Amino acid sequence: MSPVQKIWEPVHFDARWKNVNTEEFDNLRPSWDKRRVELSKNRDQYNDFIDKLKRKQAIDTGIIENMYDLDRGITETLIQKGFVDSHLQHNDTNIDKELLMDHLQDNFDAMDFIFHHAFTQIHPFQDGNGRVARLLASFVLIKDNLFPFSLDREEKNIYIDALEGADKGNYQNLVDVIANNQIESIKKAFKLETVGKDSSYDKVLKELKNRIANKKAADQQNIVNNMQATFELIKEQTEDYKENLMSVLGETVAIEIESCDPSGEKEYFYTYQIARYAKKHEYYFNSSLPRRWTRIRISFDDTHKYQLVLSLHHYGYDNSTFAIGAFIEKPQHMEVQGQNNEQILFPLVNPPYVFFSGKDISTIRESICEKIGSIFTETLAYIAEEFS
Repeated sequence: MSPVQKIWEPVHFDARWKNVNTEEFDNLRPSWDKRRVELSKNRDQYNDFIDKLKRKQAIDTGIIENMYDLDRGITETLIQKGFVDSHLQHNDTNIDKELLMDHLQDNFDAMDFIFHHAFTQIHPFQDGNGRVARLLASFVLIKDNLFPFSLDREEKNIYIDALEGADKGNYQNLVDVIANNQIESIKKAFKLETVGKDSSYDKVLKELKNRIANKKAADQQNIVNNMQATFELIKEQTEDYKENLMSVLGETVAIEIESCDPSGEKEYFYTYQIARYAKKHEYYFNSSLPRRWTRIRISFDDTHKYQLVLSLHHYGYDNSTFAIGAFIEKPQHMEVQGQNNEQILFPLVNPPYVFFSGKDISTIRESICEKIGSIFTETLAYIAEEFS
C-alpha cells in the first residue's frame, strides 16, 4: 500500500497569534459597540445597510472564485437595489443572466443563513472551499456583533498572499486583511443616522427629549479630559517638529505656532476646512461638538508661505469617536473678488487617525505620534515639490 500523502496541515494556534497587532481595530471597536445600540433603535435603516453588505459579499465571492465577471457600475447598482436581472445590460457580465442571478442568490442565501444562526444548514460547495472559509469567518464575526467578511476584487491577491503567509506562521497580514475589512464596515456604519427622518414629529421630539435627559455628565467629562490630553500631545509634537525644522533649515525659514484656546471663540475656527477634509475621507463631521486645532505657519519667502493645521475633532454623528486630521492652506497674493490674501485649501491625502473617545490616551501615544509624523512628512513633501 502506498503511503498516505498529506495535503492539509492541521491548524495550530501558537503563541504568535497572540502577538499580532490589532490596534487600529481595537481603537474603533468600543465606538462601534456604543453606536450599534443607537442604530438598533432604527432597525429599518440598519437592516438595509446589512442587506447591502450581504449583497456585496455575495457578488464579490463569485468574482474572487472566478465564477463570473461583473462590470463595476452594475455591481454597485445590484448592491444598492437588489438582485434583479432587469438592471443588467449587454456586456455587464460574461455569463447568462439567469445563471448569474442564481449564483448571486445562492451566495446571498448562504450569508443570510449565517445571520439567522442556521450555520448547520450550510453545506460546502463542490469547488467552494474559499467560499466556505469566508462564510466561517463571517459566522465568527457576526456572532461577535461585527460584519460579514467580504473582499473586493482588487484584494484577491493580497488575501491569497496573506493566507499563504499564515500557512508559514506569518499571521499579521491575514489579521490585517480581516481587521481592515471590519474597520471599513464600521466606518460606513458610522454614517448611518439613528433617528429615522420618515418618523412622525411626535416620535422624533420624544427621542430628542430622551437623548437630552440621558446625557451622562461623567461620560462627557471623561471625553473632554481625553480630548484635552490628546490635544496637549499634538501641541507637544508640533513644537518638537518646529525645533527640528529650525535646526535643519536655519535662517531660510520662519516658523510660528498658534493653538486654539478651548474656552475661547477660536475653537470653532476652520469649520469649513475640517468639513472639506471629512468629505474627502468620507465621514460625517459634527460641527456642533467641541474640537481643537493647532496651526504651524512655515514661511520661506513671499511666494512660499504655508500653514499646516492639525485638527482634533469628532468622527461621525455622536461623541464616541475622535479623529486627528490635517490640511494645508496656502495664501494667494492676488485680489479675488475684492479680497486679498485668499487661502487655497489642500486637504491632506493622509487619512484621519480614528479612535474611541473614552480610550486611555497613554495606550496609543506612540501611534498618535506616528500619525503626526506622517502628517509632517506629507506636508514637507508638498512644499519640496514647489521648490523643484
